[in-house]
Amino acid sequence: MGTLYTPELTNEKILQNDLHRWRTFCADCRLWEAPTKILHSHTLNWQEVKFERSNATMLPQSMGVYMFVLRSSNAPMTNGQHSYIMYVGQASNLQERFNGYFGYVKSKKPSDQLKRIMILIWQERLQFHYFETPNFTKKELTDIEFDLINMTVPPMNNQFRGDVINQNIKAYAHVELYLPALTGQFGQWRYYQVAITVADVVRNFGTRNSPNFRIKTVEEVSEIYSERGVSNLLQRAYDIKRLIPIKKYLLMQPDKYINNLTVAVFGGSPDWLNLDISYSAAGLSVSGQDLEFLGDTFGVIKLTGVETLFVLDGQHRLKGLRAAYEEDSSIGEETISVTLIVHEDSDEGRERTRRLFSTVNRHAKPVSLGENILLDEDDVSAIITRRLIEEYPLFRNREAIALNKSANLYTNQYEDKFTSVIALYHINELLLDNQSIYNSVYGELGEDYNSIKIRVRPDSQVIDSATLDVYTYWNIFFDLFPDAVRFIEGERNFGLERAHGGPFYLRPVGQEVMAMLYVQLQDEPNIFAQVSNIPTSITDPFWLFIMWDGANVIQAKSHIRDYLFYQFGCLNDPKKLAKLKKNYQKYANDEAAELPAAQFLL
Repeated sequence: MGTLYTPELTNEKILQNDLHRWRTFCADCRLWEAPTKILHSHTLNWQEVKFERSNATMLPQSMGVYMFVLRSSNAPMTNGQHSYIMYVGQASNLQERFNGYFGYVKSKKPSDQLKRIMILIWQERLQFHYFETPNFTKKELTDIEFDLINMTVPPMNNQFRGDVINQNIKAYAHVELYLPALTGQFGQWRYYQVAITVADVVRNFGTRNSPNFRIKTVEEVSEIYSERGVSNLLQRAYDIKRLIPIKKYLLMQPDKYINNLTVAVFGGSPDWLNLDISYSAAGLSVSGQDLEFLGDTFGVIKLTGVETLFVLDGQHRLKGLRAAYEEDSSIGEETISVTLIVHEDSDEGRERTRRLFSTVNRHAKPVSLGENILLDEDDVSAIITRRLIEEYPLFRNREAIALNKSANLYTNQYEDKFTSVIALYHINELLLDNQSIYNSVYGELGEDYNSIKIRVRPDSQVIDSATLDVYTYWNIFFDLFPDAVRFIEGERNFGLERAHGGPFYLRPVGQEVMAMLYVQLQDEPNIFAQVSNIPTSITDPFWLFIMWDGANVIQAKSHIRDYLFYQFGCLNDPKKLAKLKKNYQKYANDEAAELPAAQFLL
């Protein structure tokens, strides 16, 4: 069954995708003839039956090793004896294991998908080869199984012992890859812009425990940072917390898109194959010079598999793609854009590549938080921020919300702006239970949901319910501070007072702290209602050395929050109380200054 956002990978789709029929086989005789761990000390009495349900009773109910062999039914193919070893396994009961394979066509488990594909596509041509091992220990059985796997490297197995495989992987895993591409030159860099499937991007020529990825992250190669200490530092620079959100986004978001990866090519320049476009350009008004440029720009890149490819920009995206593909291989059919840059194998070349890696990652300028809030269709807090601006009755059709680079307002906005987009977003983050909102999307992550940088849009009912919670808060806020309503409706004098102090509730920092207090006292609505009795002007002695130092606004949000919690008797942490007193004395420039007495105790 597919998820809300991910269509089901049906048997029909598997059968329609011809890529599943193309597999890589190992023809390295050295592996076939290499010494084995245990296999050479036993004589194997192989039996075989055609893979049909009716043949299940022909198999013994004993332990043994088996393999699936794909055999051609075409007589001219060496008298119908042309065959491939597709899969090797072991069984404690060969008959039960044989019967179990017919159920894989209905399996949705990621670990079962290679077996599912094998049974779906080749069931009518599969032979089941087996030999019994009634007197073997479990360890001996496993050793023989992996001896056979290491010798034959069956294409439908995905676990290998690794010692032999890793030594010889490049001898048999070369896969030529042809990619449509554009090429160009910028400065000293020759680049190729290619379209490539996710399956080719994440391809692992090694094993799960000893991976050898087609495209590596920088810390996975030694050609650039050969010192292990530097490699370890780069590995630690990778933020594992970003992996699950990226994976979930790729698997569950119907409008998903992954940005271009920048990848360096080491160990050989890609083969560039020009395309003759003169025929396609026939009849078009294209000059000879333009035609030459087009012919030199469009072509095909050939990668042989011996190159080392490592990502310069996009390591989190690459690892997110790997994780998503491991869970659902159907994403491998998606196509993404990759920029290939040729890396020169020399000290000077390594220096240039390190500089490019640094430049790409240091000078990339992300979209501002305010712009993201206005554009994001998956972050519930951002969605509700836009709803507040466009639909909340008091804000609708009024330009009372500022789009600034920070949550604060500028002095030239005091006349007509109530707050900022970022302040509204921060308040939503305080009011909403993100743990509950995103739990249905991400499952139990065991981490702070507020720290998730990539979010997947939950059900519309969840968003509507969260919107109602936020609207409820603002209704209470404006009931407690009616002068804020009059300011938004056009009485500008309240706002202009902010140049020399003014109401705390017309400052984003004051609004955010009010939301914190509301969350703290959510089960005590009558007590929260007492905030209407707080002196509104920040120049009042109540706020001195809290929000006002006698001349300027104090923007220390946690200091203001702890002071209000203290005033309402809910600052229960002795360390926070001590810190509050210390900060109060710092702003008062008086080590003997005492906090004002709490006036609104619970």
